Formats: sequence, C-alpha cells, structure tokens
Amino acid sequence: MFGQSNDNQVIDSQIVNLTIKEYSEAFGVSDTTTRTKVRENQVKAYKQNNKWLIEVNKCEIPDPVDNIDSQLISGSDTLTNVVNQLNSQLEYFKERVAVLELEMNEQKKRHDTILLKMTDQNQLLLQQSSKKPFWRIW
Repeated sequence: MFGQSNDNQVIDSQIVNLTIKEYSEAFGVSDTTTRTKVRENQVKAYKQNNKWLIEVNKCEIPDPVDNIDSQLISGSDTLTNVVNQLNSQLEYFKERVAVLELEMNEQKKRHDTILLKMTDQNQLLLQQSSKKPFWRIW
C-alpha cells in the first residue's frame, strides 16, 4: 500500500480514521446516526480493538467554523420563528383585549341603566310612602 506510487501515498495520507464520537462531532450528527450509517454500510468502517473506526477523506470533514455557522443560522431561524409566533400571539391578545373591553363597556352601560331605573323606582316608592292615603287626611 505504501510501496505504491506517490499519488497513492497522497491519497492515503488524506484518509483519516475517526471514532464514532469523533465522526459524530465532526459531521454534527448523533452517535446513533453514525452507528446506523456504519451498520448499513453507508460509511467505510472497520473494527479495531473493539472500536469502530470510520475512514474519511480529510477534504470531506467540514470545518468546525462552518458547523458553528450552520448552528448559528439554524439557531437564528429558530429565534426568528419564536419571535414570529410571539408577535402573532401578541396580536391575537390585543384583539381579544379590545373585544373584551367593548363587552365590558356594554355591560357597564347596562348596569348603569339598571341602576338608574332602580333609583327611579325607589324615588317613586319613597314619594308614595310619604303621601298619606286620602282617608287619613283628617
């Protein structure tokens, strides 16, 4: 393998062996996903000293900065979604408060009307009670 031409040596030197944990961290996937890929032969892997080693070309390993950027982008997308949901909830609650204020004002008007009628009825009762019946005028 190493006795072959320089081209093969360059290719061989670009291949690295990563453990399942290292592969998972490098590619931003879970250990379970990595194990599934090994089991289904989606990646080139072999077992050495009871550990799986996955052969990966160095060029295929994403830069940690790219991974962080993608996490930041997905995090900002998530934050944007949360902000949008909160804004829509805020609008809903503003509309709901406006409706409830209208209902409350209508009920207040009804209560005021009822109180005025009751006051008028009480005044009439008081006036009637202060008058003496005609047979008691003497």
